[in-house]
Amino acid sequence: MKLLTNDETFKYVFSYEYVLKDFFDSFLKYIKSKKKVEFNSVMTQSYIIPHNKNIKGYYGDIVGILNSKDIISLELYSTPFTKKDYNKSYAYKCRLYANQIMRIKNNESIIKYEDMKKVISVNLIYGNFRGINNNIVNLYSFRNKVNNRSIDEGNTFMYLVRLDLVNKIRYTKGEAKFITYLRLINAKTIKEMEKYAKERRSRTMIDVVEYVREWNRESNIEGMKRFRNNLTENGKVNGIKESKKEIAQNMLKRNMEIDDISDITGLTKKEVLSLR
Repeated sequence: MKLLTNDETFKYVFSYEYVLKDFFDSFLKYIKSKKKVEFNSVMTQSYIIPHNKNIKGYYGDIVGILNSKDIISLELYSTPFTKKDYNKSYAYKCRLYANQIMRIKNNESIIKYEDMKKVISVNLIYGNFRGINNNIVNLYSFRNKVNNRSIDEGNTFMYLVRLDLVNKIRYTKGEAKFITYLRLINAKTIKEMEKYAKERRSRTMIDVVEYVREWNRESNIEGMKRFRNNLTENGKVNGIKESKKEIAQNMLKRNMEIDDISDITGLTKKEVLSLR
């Protein structure tokens, strides 16, 4: 079962605009912001400037354009956060900011430099990167090292949100929803996800659990179709065995879970692992 720490599942579930809105509203409440999230659009692995081929495409997990034209980027790192990951996220944030300037005829831009909107990069991570991210939510922006004042008027922000702390902290009633979302994302089983969703009595979180089920069910259906097609084409016992291995190898190339491959093909886990 691929849960929310799986990159594809995460993108699928949080591409639902109302889910993403509910998540970010809980995030804003957690950081004690009075703002509300209203999206103009939500994109998953798509060009941030699709109509301008001269601007390099941005690929991330989820990108939302707010009604205010500010941009929110949501990225999940399912393994311990490294310098490479930081550089990647920093590059994404800067690209989103810079790509607002679009050149058209006569070298005029649609957006002037002085009118550029904010970019908020929210990264869900594991580990205490550089030993200074001690909180659940850690905020970074350009600041003067002498007087600790912001130099960029808050035009770009980077949040590092630690998933590995969510089961170890105390939280207030107002913070509970955001913590529950992080626990949903961090859950190791579907039953654990159900537990958190029911405790919150949140319709959206219950939907999240169903979307995870749906994603896994559709993935397995496609695998079963390929499996059955191979069985039809290879009627002999040796042919059937071989088709299972071919399917398993294709699934391994797609980085599918060993348990899922075993369930779909009927091969043992040991047989699947031997195909690597």
